[in-house]
Amino acid sequence: IAVSTDGGETLQKTGKVCVPFIAKENRDPKVFFHAPTDAYVMVLFLKDHDFAILRSEDLENWEMTQKLTLPDTWECPDLFCLYDEDRRPCWFFWTADGYYWPGEFDGYHFEIKGECGHAYMNPLPYAAQTFDSLQGRTVTIPWLRMTNDGRPFTGAYGFPCELGWMMDGEKPRMTLRPVRELEGQLTCIKDSRDIGRSRIQLDFGAAAKALYAVFDADPKSESEWFFAVNGSRVSYNPVTGVFGVDGKKQIISPGCKKIAMMVDDRILEVWLDDGRFYGAWELQLPDASLETDGRDFNSYRIYEII
Repeated sequence: IAVSTDGGETLQKTGKVCVPFIAKENRDPKVFFHAPTDAYVMVLFLKDHDFAILRSEDLENWEMTQKLTLPDTWECPDLFCLYDEDRRPCWFFWTADGYYWPGEFDGYHFEIKGECGHAYMNPLPYAAQTFDSLQGRTVTIPWLRMTNDGRPFTGAYGFPCELGWMMDGEKPRMTLRPVRELEGQLTCIKDSRDIGRSRIQLDFGAAAKALYAVFDADPKSESEWFFAVNGSRVSYNPVTGVFGVDGKKQIISPGCKKIAMMVDDRILEVWLDDGRFYGAWELQLPDASLETDGRDFNSYRIYEII
């Protein structure tokens, strides 16, 4: 345990061990305060696909209240309550690769209510950090496991996303949308309402630009979408549901009608259908460029992030 008496500016270790060894790989604790039962809750990775839930009233003495084995999940657990657009609550048990289970939590036990879901379209995002002390909001920031291109760091943060959920048929689905603060950082540079639908070709060269673009497709159209972004080829087929970047393809879901994308250096982040699907990819080049046929879409807006 480490304690701060100056609002978190500094921490002093007490030397106390609050949770003894449980399993060979136990790590990645996430602690939060559960107000309805007036106690602290810890979720902990144990080993393989095993996790634990522990409780404490004083942060020093902990009791394990549940052990879970969740197939297809490992590392970096989290447990939080999200709300849909009607403010209906749903708890989610979340793990490193973005796999999650919906359910109910009473402060002691998590009861699964549904099937395992996956928050990410591809494996680049990992080990996200979540923040839920934001007046009813839960925000997540993933680690993007990028390759090292000669710079003095490996990987990068993804853009902060606000978490929510929706019913996707009979299944609760987690949603990820760019945080609302983004709106105050956007300057529109192309708008189909002003210039009409036409071919889009933007190339900023070596100038440091970050772009955010939103495209709405014709609901009746079955045409495949194609984009050239920073030297990479991006595509989505609304009939087959296949999304691809530079030949790396994933079957997402057919029928998506809206795509938002953020381009910053060599990072591309994509949100389909208002956050039903999210993914991040490495691009070929750091220089910002975007090209597509705007006639394939009902409307579009392209912004520079300032």
